[in-house]
Amino acid sequence: MEDVEKIIYDEMLKRRTGKDNFSVNVTGIIRRVDDLGRIVIPKEIRQVLGISEGTPMEMFALDNGLYIEKHLLGMKAIDLVRNLSEIIDSANTEFCSDKVEKIQGYIQEIQKLLK
Repeated sequence: MEDVEKIIYDEMLKRRTGKDNFSVNVTGIIRRVDDLGRIVIPKEIRQVLGISEGTPMEMFALDNGLYIEKHLLGMKAIDLVRNLSEIIDSANTEFCSDKVEKIQGYIQEIQKLLK
C-alpha cells in the first residue's frame, strides 16, 4: 500500500509543479518545530517565493518530509477577481460584448472554484 501512496504523491506533485524532478535549494537555515507544531518560514524565503501574511498554504506529506506550496485554489480565485476588476475599471460606461463575455467567463470560473 505504501508504494501506491508514493506513486499518488509523486503524480500529484508532478501535476502541480509540472516537473518530473525536484531540485532542492539548500539555504542553510534551520527552524525547530514549536510546542504547537509551527515552523516559521524565514523572511528571506517568503520574499523570494512571494509569500505574504495571509497567503493560503497547502501541505503534503512525503516519505521523508513535507512539501509546502501556495494554495492554488485561493490564488486562482484572487487572480480571477483581479482580472475581473481590471476589466470593469478599464471599461467605459457601456461594456462591449467581448468584455461582457470575459466577465461572464471569470464569474463562471470563480463559481466553479467556490463549489
